[in-house]
Amino acid sequence: TCGAQIAACEPNRTDDQRSDAVPIEAPGATSTVLGWIDPTSETDWWAIAVQADRRLTIETKSHCGSALDTLIGLYDAQGNLLAEDDNAGSGDWAKISDLITARAETVYLGVSAYRESGTGSYLLQVTSELPPPCRTDADCACAEFTCVTTGPEAGACVPRMPLETEPNASPETSTTLSLGGEVRGAL
Repeated sequence: TCGAQIAACEPNRTDDQRSDAVPIEAPGATSTVLGWIDPTSETDWWAIAVQADRRLTIETKSHCGSALDTLIGLYDAQGNLLAEDDNAGSGDWAKISDLITARAETVYLGVSAYRESGTGSYLLQVTSELPPPCRTDADCACAEFTCVTTGPEAGACVPRMPLETEPNASPETSTTLSLGGEVRGAL
């Protein structure tokens, strides 16, 4: 396995049609499966059971030095394209990031080689996790909260703090702070 923790391998059966898709569970963690493209014109199909309101990241990676150039396309049960990618991953590997699932359903992923770039194995990594509670202030519960957009608390709604009043370089011009309160300022 060349060091990868693989949850499953592509079975030795036909999976070249969406109706033959191999199931992958994405219960709220990362699942890694091993697939291979052979012949060069094939598309491997995977069925991914997703939960509602999850952030989904799907990417192909090298397996044991494989140098495939992969394409991936994600489809709903009706065959509508939800997302696709060629090279957003490392090198020539494909990656779909931060896709938020609206409902619990099975989605279908097609993996193929770009312009028949060759045959070989690949790792398919599917990560399903809760999205951050916010991306903008509008996502927070009320106007008293703000969304942190950078740093280790990114995605968290936190109470807004009053700004310091300038000038406040002396006791006479200091900003009043209530007991137990906080204020945001700059030096």
